[in-house]
Amino acid sequence: KHFVKTASDLPPLPQDVARLNAILSDPDYAIKDVARVVELDPILAAKLQRMANSTVYGPGRVGSVNEAIMHVGGAR
Repeated sequence: KHFVKTASDLPPLPQDVARLNAILSDPDYAIKDVARVVELDPILAAKLQRMANSTVYGPGRVGSVNEAIMHVGGAR
């Protein structure tokens, strides 16, 4: 648990952030494309999972990156 908490405090890799920005700038982006990039960055994936499982986004637990994206408002 300590490692996961510490690792999720690190910033995501810049190239992954650049890839996400490129995908999200396309109005026709697909959630699966976003999920594919997030899954490649364990830090970004951990942050997203932690956010999606917080009480801010309501009850329930998400298990996958795709579910987490949908849960925090990526539904299209």
